[in-house]
Amino acid sequence: MIALWLSLIACSATLKRVLPEGPVLSAEDAEAWNGVTLPEVAYTGPPRFDGLLPPVQLFGIYYGVDVVIVSDHPDWDMHEYARLDTPQGPVWMAKDSSTDLVQTISTDLDEVDSWAADVPVPRQQTPIRVTEAWDGRKLDFSMAYTNPAGDPVEVHVEGVLPKRPPGLRNGNTMGHSRQAVAAVLDLERFGHRAKADITIGGQPYNVERLLGVYAMRFLLQQAQAGFAITDLTARPSADGVTIVRPGSAGVDWPTRATEPWTTATEDGLALLRYDDGYLVRTYAFASGGLAWGEVVQHGRGLPVLRAHFSPALPDVTRPFEGEAVSRFRLDVNGQVGHGVGTVRVRWVDDEALVVEIEPEAPRWLQSRPMVGTIRHNADGTAGLTIHTLSD
Repeated sequence: MIALWLSLIACSATLKRVLPEGPVLSAEDAEAWNGVTLPEVAYTGPPRFDGLLPPVQLFGIYYGVDVVIVSDHPDWDMHEYARLDTPQGPVWMAKDSSTDLVQTISTDLDEVDSWAADVPVPRQQTPIRVTEAWDGRKLDFSMAYTNPAGDPVEVHVEGVLPKRPPGLRNGNTMGHSRQAVAAVLDLERFGHRAKADITIGGQPYNVERLLGVYAMRFLLQQAQAGFAITDLTARPSADGVTIVRPGSAGVDWPTRATEPWTTATEDGLALLRYDDGYLVRTYAFASGGLAWGEVVQHGRGLPVLRAHFSPALPDVTRPFEGEAVSRFRLDVNGQVGHGVGTVRVRWVDDEALVVEIEPEAPRWLQSRPMVGTIRHNADGTAGLTIHTLSD
């Protein structure tokens, strides 16, 4: 009896570490980020770049159906099967996480290395066979594909989404893709009574049970958003800015793209925007400094991500004295305050600035600090590199 009691306590504590939590800000505290305020910096020279230049890389994506399975396969930590609803129809992808928690996307999309190139996670193009019956709540789903290790995979899932959102929606990232993103989630629906069968390399595997009790298979609707590492070069264009990824010649990088970003003006702010047909990314600048950023997915009214900076970050095209410090708030899928932290920006020499992203809450975001360098080049271009400081 004592052993059972201790086991239940341990299970409860472990579940608490992985299950969703609430916002990290109260509604009153979140008000501090509303509106636009300018940074108190003293600029000492003219712009070094002829255009708007974001000092951070934001990302966001929403999955209308998302299946998560933890199997007892020794080489894989987790398997995720997600459906992206697009104007061209649904796109399914597999996201297999290795034991070092690096997540690789498998999809049959053409030019997979340029899709969502601002999220530099490994990906492969491979044939995928999907059958699904989905009525908005009930799912009967099968997928067959070849995983990144070259093994054929077959998975079948049946489940029903809950009618209502969970009471706590701030989802734990459980350490995945920490080499690439500092992410927060919104679990719009969170069901744990799905049935799942998975076969890898012709061998069936069981669904893991946390501490032998809690079956690790879930049926979700969720949004993922936050900051990403990056390597890009920006150059002024007639309509705005052209961004090339990767920006460093010869760099080993999982994504490649040339993106035409355009400028506009709205409510006294200068906007820099890029629409790739799936997602619309917008950065809004006040007096040249980033005030907020947003990612909107086609077909959805709510932004997947709205990142607020208070005060606005400084204009990183102009030299200034000292260090500028701003607070950030991440709103995900309409849920306010799922992540907070600080961004610090300072010049380190005549051509370069350092950008430090210091997440503070929740704890899975706090564990993913990032640092970046903005470099102004003699040819009028600018480079931005950001990498994670996570262990």
